[in-house]
Amino acid sequence: MYRNRECGVEIKTRSAINTLRGFIQSGFGSSPRPQLWTADDLNELRKPVETLRAALSRITTLREAAIEAPPRVRLQRRQLARLVESFQAGYN
Repeated sequence: MYRNRECGVEIKTRSAINTLRGFIQSGFGSSPRPQLWTADDLNELRKPVETLRAALSRITTLREAAIEAPPRVRLQRRQLARLVESFQAGYN
C-alpha cells in the first residue's frame, strides 16, 4: 500500500499500513469474515464471468489521455491518524 494511487491513498508509516492491513484482512469487521480463495476457486469463476460480460451491453470508454489524475492530497501526521481512526471507529 505504499503508493497505491488507484485507491487515492498513499500510506507511508509502518503502523498505519499494519492497521489498514488488519482492517482489510478482517473485512473491516464484517461477519462472517472474508473467505480465502484458491487459484482453482478463482479459475472456476472464469466461465460465468465471461458469460455475464457477453450478456452486458458495451460501455463507451474515454481515452486514457482525456482522464485527469485526481489532485494529490497531503495530510499532516495528526490528520492521517484521525483518518485511520475513523476507519476503525465504524467497524468496532
